[in-house]
Amino acid sequence: MAALRTFIADKLQVNIYDSRVSMGQAAGSDVAAAIRSLLTSIQGSVHIIFAAAPSQQEFLYQLSQEPGID
Repeated sequence: MAALRTFIADKLQVNIYDSRVSMGQAAGSDVAAAIRSLLTSIQGSVHIIFAAAPSQQEFLYQLSQEPGID
């Protein structure tokens, strides 16, 4: 799940992965960490709307498998 290559374009960090699955897993894990951080800091719930398209399947699957995210 580690990026093959990482670089900065303007002010954006770009990560290159070897597959769509690896990219989805990394994105899901990163977003789960951000959600958990928000949940800790606000002591409440977080409401988020996600895209629901075939291109998001790997990301959404990984996010659904992350502990503490329901």
